[in-house]
Amino acid sequence: MPSELACYGDHDDDVISDQPGLYPDPLMPLDVHGEVALPGSWSSLWITVELKNQHLEGVYPIDVILLSADGNRMGSERIDLQVLSGSLPKQKLIRTEWFHTDCLANHYNVNVFSEEHWALIEQYVQTAVKQGINMILTPLFTPPLDTEVGGERTTVQLVEVERDENGYRFDFRLLERWIALGDRCGVQYFEFSHLFTQWGAQFAPKIMATEKGQLKRIFGWETDATGEEYGQFLEALLPELDRFIKKLGIQDRVFFHVSDECNMRVKW
Repeated sequence: MPSELACYGDHDDDVISDQPGLYPDPLMPLDVHGEVALPGSWSSLWITVELKNQHLEGVYPIDVILLSADGNRMGSERIDLQVLSGSLPKQKLIRTEWFHTDCLANHYNVNVFSEEHWALIEQYVQTAVKQGINMILTPLFTPPLDTEVGGERTTVQLVEVERDENGYRFDFRLLERWIALGDRCGVQYFEFSHLFTQWGAQFAPKIMATEKGQLKRIFGWETDATGEEYGQFLEALLPELDRFIKKLGIQDRVFFHVSDECNMRVKW
């Protein structure tokens, strides 16, 4: 696989090289039909066997059969898989990756936080955990990531907000359902989404609220991150969120992501 930009910025020594060049092939999933078409090339298949029982030590024969698109047998191989009586220790690294629930809703054309959406989220969280991701990006509000200045991503907001002349009220029921889903899937940590925009923390993320019975956007690219209005919102939100976290007993499992890709030139 050719790579024109092998590394960006500072890095550790755990890389093949930081120079442009040809690198080992990436692992790519088979298509939705389980087909692969690489005519005239030498390639490999990576096969993963999931063990439901940790006490299955021994040698097991596995038959791998390749069929053509019309069902004809093209080749086969018997592999003897040796299962050892041991398991890896618990992962020490805290690992997170961007987890975009709006992309799931858009790709599968389902309503955000509908039952279909929740089922998809759970399937993808399960897959993430299997791959070693033990901290999940949790959209308190729509994460302001990779969004054109002035643009919007599909709203995915777990904290419901109501605003009137007396201030703000918050509903954490969707967030509580998210935490329960993460617990079922084996998530250890929850990364609460960004309270300020990317590339400098200058603005507020998109936040929707119900006001006089109508859902509307109350903060976004037009909102100064250090302005009084957004400051008052955070002063109302954070103590309520803190009480919610303590009620669930997850104080040691929560991380707040303030902003992404900031720099030292940001002034507060």
